[in-house]
Amino acid sequence: MPGAQRTGEGYFVYTPSNGDFPATYEAHWDAFLWWWTFSMFGCFAVVILSRVLLPLLLPASWEAMVKESPWKAVSVPKNVAEWWPAFVVAPLAWRPCRILTEAALAEPAMALYLPAPFHMWCATGAAVGYMTFDCALLLVFRKAMISSMKLPMYVQIWGHHILSMLIWPIGLHTNIATVFIAWFLLSEGSNIFLNCRTLLIKFNAGHGAKFAAANALFSLSFLVLRILPIPLFMAFWYGFDWSHTTWFTLAMAASSTPLPVMLNLYWFSLMRSMVSPSKKKKLKEKP
Repeated sequence: MPGAQRTGEGYFVYTPSNGDFPATYEAHWDAFLWWWTFSMFGCFAVVILSRVLLPLLLPASWEAMVKESPWKAVSVPKNVAEWWPAFVVAPLAWRPCRILTEAALAEPAMALYLPAPFHMWCATGAAVGYMTFDCALLLVFRKAMISSMKLPMYVQIWGHHILSMLIWPIGLHTNIATVFIAWFLLSEGSNIFLNCRTLLIKFNAGHGAKFAAANALFSLSFLVLRILPIPLFMAFWYGFDWSHTTWFTLAMAASSTPLPVMLNLYWFSLMRSMVSPSKKKKLKEKP
């Protein structure tokens, strides 16, 4: 089969001859590690700068917020750093996502075995670096983080980060389900407006036109980047030729690719429940 190759470890890889992929498979662990390091330390720098600058730029709001909830002195700078995946990871993932999607649609049977383009190694390294940073803060400031996001979400974030940090690099290394990973990386773009919404709430500004705009834009970006692609994912699942997988890559792809989709559907249902008429009625009736 033209374009079919085996990596040095024996994993099957298919490189389309459309000019978007190198003729010979290449791994880019050096780029992955560079972006992992840069992303991790960059996020720590954002937290430190935010902790220094926010009290200077918004003294009255910061003092009132921290006086009411002291744990916000930790959680709010972390919330600022949560813009990192949206502004760094998603732009890096945009072109690889387009390239892999076009290749997957052109040859659905081989879509499971497409090699990750160079910038996808960069985007994955940046994402894993951010999640490494986030796990460190979740661990060190556990009480403040649980106060901020509550225990169920705290547990979900740990599960999301650990699975992603394990599965995504393995997916790139084994050339399995890279088109899914690219979309999952791109979906981090919806965090732009999620963080706007979160910070408005933390600063006791969860009302009015700004908050309504943040809510609407977050819902729209979540819908576009995380929900509307689901029929595309289903088409990929249906068209895959699974015969070239090993038992390990088969189990990994079959179990891991639906998980983010189910998680996004769950989060979307929570978003809808927050703005449903019955919910609004109960909130109005609450004394």
